[in-house]
Amino acid sequence: MENPEKHSYSVHALIQGDGTAFQDSVELFDDGLHGDGVAADNLYGGSKALSVSDEAIYGVTLRTTDLESDITTLNYFSSYFTTIGPVVLDNFTYESSDTIPNPGDRLDIYLTLKNNGSIETVINIKASLVSLDPFLDAKYNRTFDDIAAGEKVTSKSKYRITISKDCPENSNISE
Repeated sequence: MENPEKHSYSVHALIQGDGTAFQDSVELFDDGLHGDGVAADNLYGGSKALSVSDEAIYGVTLRTTDLESDITTLNYFSSYFTTIGPVVLDNFTYESSDTIPNPGDRLDIYLTLKNNGSIETVINIKASLVSLDPFLDAKYNRTFDDIAAGEKVTSKSKYRITISKDCPENSNISE
């Protein structure tokens, strides 16, 4: 948040459930104590505990009030979050019967995701496979069918992991 006049502000996140009657607010702080980085860095943070049974998508509107001029500004639905799920990696399967990785290999895999939620179906799912290992190339995004609560779905398209020819034998490949 920019504050060129260095006025005192109050900042609130107004939370509204998508398609539900749920509405609440939480005050946000720039004091380094609320998940906001360090104090006075213009990053604000706060938290709100939601009921475990509240599986929904929520929209967040930011409300800032200049305490000196009493001017309030609303930034409607500046962000969204969800409590549906969580969606987790349940399993993966190799396309080939050769499941032992070697330098220079390309491994094609399918991911199976599970919706660990108990109420809502998860929709519009994208899953990314990324490796930070310098000997692996795995940068793929795939979409998945909707997953009902407690159910699983497997990717229709494969993910490809390429192992560098320069990868030392018997390496512990990670991430």
